[in-house]
Amino acid sequence: MTGNVPAVAALKLAAFGLDRHVELDVGGYGADAPVRAGLVRIARLRAGAKHDTTFGAEDTVLIGDTTNDVAAGRDGGAFVIAVATGVDNAAELLEAGADTVLPDLGDTAALVRLVWDERSAALDMQG
Repeated sequence: MTGNVPAVAALKLAAFGLDRHVELDVGGYGADAPVRAGLVRIARLRAGAKHDTTFGAEDTVLIGDTTNDVAAGRDGGAFVIAVATGVDNAAELLEAGADTVLPDLGDTAALVRLVWDERSAALDMQG
C-alpha cells in the first residue's frame, strides 16, 4: 500500500530493484481510499481475489517511511518495517509503533530477509 498512484509506486520500487518482489496489481493506492489505513484492507482483498485465498493480519507486511505509514500498518494489523529516509527519524518511527526500522533500502537482501524471517519469528513468538 502506498499513498502514491501505481505508476509512481512502480518507479520507486524499481529504483531499489524491489519491483520484482511485489505484485503491483494487488496493491492499495492513494486514490483507493480516503484514509491510508483502509489501503491495507484493500490490498489484502485484492491479493486474496488474485490468489483465491484469504489474507489476514498475520500475512501482511507494510514497509513505509512516515509515522502515518506506521499508523496505517498498525491499524491494519500488519508487521511494520519502517525506513528512516523520510521526514520522520528512526526514534519517531519506533515510537509510532514500527516493529523494526531500517536506515534506508540500500540492502535489498536484508529487507527481503526481514520480510520473510523476522515476520516468521514474530509470529512464532506470538504463538
